[in-house]
Amino acid sequence: MAGEVGAGRRCCVGGNRQFADLNGLSWSEATEMFEVETDLIARIERSSDPEREYDAIEDELYDGDNLCGLDLGIASATAALSAARCIPFTSCNAGTFGGGHAEAYPLVGFFARLQQVELLLRAATEAGVGLENGDGGCLVVYANDVRTLRLFAVALVRERKAFDSVRVARRTGSQSR
Repeated sequence: MAGEVGAGRRCCVGGNRQFADLNGLSWSEATEMFEVETDLIARIERSSDPEREYDAIEDELYDGDNLCGLDLGIASATAALSAARCIPFTSCNAGTFGGGHAEAYPLVGFFARLQQVELLLRAATEAGVGLENGDGGCLVVYANDVRTLRLFAVALVRERKAFDSVRVARRTGSQSR
């Protein structure tokens, strides 16, 4: 799966020393990650002991590469941003399923091209998430719940043709929308 994309390429982007380059994820890989994440979250929600189930899932994710090392609940939004050819550099589920986390609410920090902003705003509005400017020219998408950020992933995938046309227009030098 997508875990092989950028394997071994680590550097410090946006101040994140654990940055993993997910450049090159496809829309189908982003959709697959959404489906894997959906199944894992459903396991937790069905469990009589959600904390123990989450721990078991964490062990499975550590041994495999189903979510490219990303937090459960935030991976699908991160993957969809990568498929849109944005550059996610940090993400956190804010401890939604347990454990200590750096952020108080779920978020993804990323870089985007100016030509993508209108599409990103449309997806954020559709999903009901916040989108703001961050330090150093980045954008931050955030929500009070990972489920809402997963709706953002769905909205991005729904706009894939528009994101792809921005990429093609940039490559060919045309100014079309």
